[in-house]
Amino acid sequence: MVTATASRDGIRVLAVDLDGTLVTSAYEMSDRSVAALAAFRATGRELVVATGRSRRSALPWARRMGGVSAMVCQNGAMVYDFGESPGGKLISEARLPEGAVRRVVALSRELDLHFHGFGGDDWFYERRRPGTALYERRSGFGGNLVDFDEMRHPVFNKLMFVGDPGEAIEAAAVAAAEACAGEASVFFSSPGFLEIVPRGVDKAAGLAVWLGTRGLTLGEVMAIGDADNDREMILAAGYGIAMAGAPAELRARAAAVAGGVDEGGAAAAIESFLAASSSP
Repeated sequence: MVTATASRDGIRVLAVDLDGTLVTSAYEMSDRSVAALAAFRATGRELVVATGRSRRSALPWARRMGGVSAMVCQNGAMVYDFGESPGGKLISEARLPEGAVRRVVALSRELDLHFHGFGGDDWFYERRRPGTALYERRSGFGGNLVDFDEMRHPVFNKLMFVGDPGEAIEAAAVAAAEACAGEASVFFSSPGFLEIVPRGVDKAAGLAVWLGTRGLTLGEVMAIGDADNDREMILAAGYGIAMAGAPAELRARAAAVAGGVDEGGAAAAIESFLAASSSP
C-alpha cells in the first residue's frame, strides 16, 4: 500500500532501483512489475534504471522491463543513454583516485571479506571468499582473478566488500572511510554489501546528467528505491518513494512508502500513480 504525502503532478520520468525494489529476494522480476512498467511507458513517459550494478549486470533486467531510456549504473559512477543504442552510450563516468584505491586494496588484504574493484563492466578480485560466489550469483557473471599490485594504474569506478551482515563488515565500513580520506563515499547498498564510489557520486547526480540531455529536471522524476544508496535520488526527486525495506529515516522523509519487494510494492506504487494521474 502506498501512502502519499506529496504532489504527483508533472512527473515525466520513472527512475527505479533494481535489487530490493524490482528484483526480489529470489532474483526474479514479477510479471506484474513488468506490466506496470509497460503501462507507465505507454503514457509517453520515460523509464530509467538507477542501480549499483554495472551495465552488463543490469542489461538482462532492462530487457525484462521491456527497455529503458537510460541506466545510471554503479550508483551513478557510470551513466548510459539508450536513446540510439541498444547497448547504451556512455555519457558520464567517474573514477576513484588511485591513492584511495591503493589504500583500500591494502585494507582488503587485512580482512577476511570478499573484495573487488569494478572497472567499466568488469570486476577484479585477488582472493576467493564466501562472498565471491554470492556476488557472482547476484551480478550474473564472474570476475577476473588478478594481483592488484600488477595493475600499474588501476582504473576503478567502484570498490566493494561483500560479507555476512555483522561486526566484521561494519568495521570494514569504518576502516574504508578512513582509508579513503574524503576522496570517496562509503555506504551499504544492502546488508552485507559495502560500496565505495568517488566523492560526489550518487544516483541523483548521475540521473541529473542524463536528465540534462533531455531538458528535464529531478523535479520531474518519480524515484523508487530501498536502500542507503537510493537516499539522494529519492529525496531529490519530485515524487520519491521508499520501499518498505528502506531505512526508517528514509521512509520518514520520502514522499511515499510502498510495500515490500516480494509483495510487489513497486508495482503497486506505479499502478497507484497511474490511476491518480494523467499523461503528460
